[in-house]
Amino acid sequence: MPVPAGSDPLYPTALHRYGFKASDSPWRSKLGGVQGRKINRLCEPGVDARLLKIQPGSAIPHHDHRGQELTLVLQGGFSDEKGVYHRGDVCAGEAGEPHTPVGLEGEPCICFAVSLGGYRFRNPLMSIAARILT
Repeated sequence: MPVPAGSDPLYPTALHRYGFKASDSPWRSKLGGVQGRKINRLCEPGVDARLLKIQPGSAIPHHDHRGQELTLVLQGGFSDEKGVYHRGDVCAGEAGEPHTPVGLEGEPCICFAVSLGGYRFRNPLMSIAARILT
């Protein structure tokens, strides 16, 4: 399927089909030098879909998930306790499996992440901060 006119080719065609436009909403600052964009059209109770931007050397604080998480790298890359992921790679995480994604050197890492059941920060102070910034 061709990318609709005016769409950013960085993002998967499936997002364009659901009406996502990169200009729809600004990046929101998150914890640890990370920015995010929630994709409301793909979210429903128990499902969180968002784009994440991780600056080189920045990290998403140590956390796990209540259900499975799938993360597709669209640009740049990141590493966590299980490996190193570059453009086109998918990182799959299971419920209760903790990790700390860190942006690789070079360009910012942009990922499309879908999480079932939400996430939990391992540090209680981070959990409080996440509620404020989310």
